[in-house]
This record gives sequence, structure tokens and C-alpha cells, in this order.
Amino acid sequence: MKNSGAILRTTGVWMKDPAALLLAILAVAMSVGCRKSTQLSGGMAPTITNAEAVTINYLAYADSSPRRWDVVALRGPSPLPSKSMFLKRVIALPGETISLSSTGIVLNGALLNMPAAVSNVYCPPERLPAGMTMVSFPFTVPPKHYFVVGDNWTNSLDSRHYGAVPGTNIIGRVVGK
Repeated sequence: MKNSGAILRTTGVWMKDPAALLLAILAVAMSVGCRKSTQLSGGMAPTITNAEAVTINYLAYADSSPRRWDVVALRGPSPLPSKSMFLKRVIALPGETISLSSTGIVLNGALLNMPAAVSNVYCPPERLPAGMTMVSFPFTVPPKHYFVVGDNWTNSLDSRHYGAVPGTNIIGRVVGK
């Protein structure tokens, strides 16, 4: 083990060099898959406002699936531009049946308990702006698809309008601001 001391000395050198340390930290951060991105619409307000930067983990779903209430980054399904990224909240999972009522979100026949952080953003269908076309409810989410909405229910183009999003369109999870 003649070389073990040389390895330790070499390792200690990069830890003392601020530029090398910064480069190492950047490499680790990039390998984890987190990057900053800026939200370009008000569809997630008040949670995420227009022009607000968020951190997205692009590897979050490499070995797992989105969960209810996750805020996800997704490529736009039709009619949205497919090259653009949008942020939406997952509210229904594959195989679940969702309805929207005047009292809240109904999932598989039962009223869904919303987390406190988003309970004040729900807008019943009868209070949405006139002329908004919506999918027919009850709506059953197809396999490998997710029903997503923006927290700004009165100003968000989401699954209520274009249906469930294929899991392949979901490219990451918002993990911070």
C-alpha cells in the first residue's frame, strides 16, 4: 500500500483549492440531476409565480413514479407547445376516476382531502371563467397517465382542458425555489 499516502495527499490538495472544490460541488450537483428553471406563466400561482426560479430534479422519477400533490415539470401535451416546459400539480394517478364538484375534488367517489398548502386554491367548475372547455367528468385517468392542474385554477391550461398527461411527458419534480 505504498501509493495510499500519495492518493490521500492528492485528494487533500483539491479540497484546499477553492476552484477545484467548486468544480467538484458543481459536478456532484449536475450528476444528481437538479437544475434551476424559471416558470414562465402564472398557472402555478400563488405557489410559484410568473418569472420565479425553481429547482427541478430531472432524475426524481428515474426509479419511481409521480405521487399525488407532487409539482412536476412536464413537456406540453397537445394543444400546448411540445418543446416548452410547464409546471403542474399531480392530483390523480393512473386508473383513478376524478370529478370536480362545488365542494372539492372527488376521487374514486370520495371527497379528496387537500393539503393545507393547496386547499385555498381550488375553484369549483361553476366559478371558472365562461367559455373554458373541459374534459367530461367523471374522468378516468388512463394507465401510465396523470391528471395535473395548475394551482391557479382560474388561469391554468391543464388536464381539465386537454386530459391526462402521459407519464413520458413528465420530466422532473420541483424540489425547491
